[in-house]
Amino acid sequence: MAHQFAHIGQLWQAFERTAQADAQTAYDALVQRIPQLTLEVTGATPSEVSVTIDGKAVQSALLGAALPLNVGAHTVEARRGQQVAGETLPLSEGERRT
Repeated sequence: MAHQFAHIGQLWQAFERTAQADAQTAYDALVQRIPQLTLEVTGATPSEVSVTIDGKAVQSALLGAALPLNVGAHTVEARRGQQVAGETLPLSEGERRT
């Protein structure tokens, strides 16, 4: 399609179409490389537990959803009252972990 626009002198439209296609190709390649971590709560309801990843709160509505993270080690901590459980999880490129 971009070639057709260029052929009839509509260079801006040709540029836009090419840029959109290039951006989509780059996005498709990159999104597959992003690690994802899915956190599931057992023995309690999500609203009874506070969860953090690397010290940042995770909303209870996001528990059970795949969360995109950077490559590397991440510290996950769950609290329910005085009970605390935590673990450091390494994530590699493209990894999907629950």
